[in-house]
Amino acid sequence: AHPGRKVAQKLVDGGRLGEKTKAGFYDYDAEAPRLWHGLKGYFPFAAEQPALEYVKNRLMYRQANEALRCFDDGVLSDARDADLGSVLGWGFASHTGGIARFIDNVGAKNILDFCLEAEKTVGERFTPASKLVALAETRALLHQA
Repeated sequence: AHPGRKVAQKLVDGGRLGEKTKAGFYDYDAEAPRLWHGLKGYFPFAAEQPALEYVKNRLMYRQANEALRCFDDGVLSDARDADLGSVLGWGFASHTGGIARFIDNVGAKNILDFCLEAEKTVGERFTPASKLVALAETRALLHQA
């Protein structure tokens, strides 16, 4: 089961069904939704927090790995399509130029190393895509000059 399922179940069991009931992860008022303060009772902060750079990499590199899995599966075949789809489709950080440009700029080897380490601690969702491994081994770019 996905770990998010437990989170959702706790909220549902507590009667927090989302925007339709004006209560979920957020409290909804006339101004704007605000993060519900009761979350800290359900999910207290761990004594040790990960470094900000690790959190950023975990969020960005997971998306990079999944995009490369789309190349593995034949869903994508062109870096430009990946860039356009990532920015316009799921809201990937536009300042990076898109997911493929991000991968080229960061380097597949760096992403692969992170994913291999995260796979040990976080789980199989960080198992590297074949395309990631191939790019890292050959030092090839998705955007060929």
